[in-house]
Amino acid sequence: MRFTVATVPGSTSFDTAHALRGRIASGLQRPSSRIVLEPSDVDESMFDLTVITRDVLADGVPYTGPVYHDGRVEIGAFADGDDTATYTAADRAGARNGLATGEPGSGKSAFLESVGMGLLSSGSWHLMFGDGDPEGGSPRC
Repeated sequence: MRFTVATVPGSTSFDTAHALRGRIASGLQRPSSRIVLEPSDVDESMFDLTVITRDVLADGVPYTGPVYHDGRVEIGAFADGDDTATYTAADRAGARNGLATGEPGSGKSAFLESVGMGLLSSGSWHLMFGDGDPEGGSPRC
């Protein structure tokens, strides 16, 4: 379920709402891991709220292979199954930067591996893959 939340301008910012994610989850009787808050492009007093009711990633999603098209790498389904996540590696302006952050075990290395394999499959990119985790790395990249 997705909602656009509009607060009274000047009363609550996205940062304030995000800091209260646990309280929002409690009020909705859901674990906070299933509450996603995203800033609005329109106004700081607005944000998008996604409540994941069925986590399609929980049981694992089969990897169908690297997909690269027009500078974009297809990563896979969002946790709510509503859409597909993509990484934009290049656009009309040129190559783009990216940043992967998260808690240990959250899937950063798997994400970067998907991006790397997508880039390699294009035949247009060269890849140097490094992982700061001493037990990490990617034999596929």
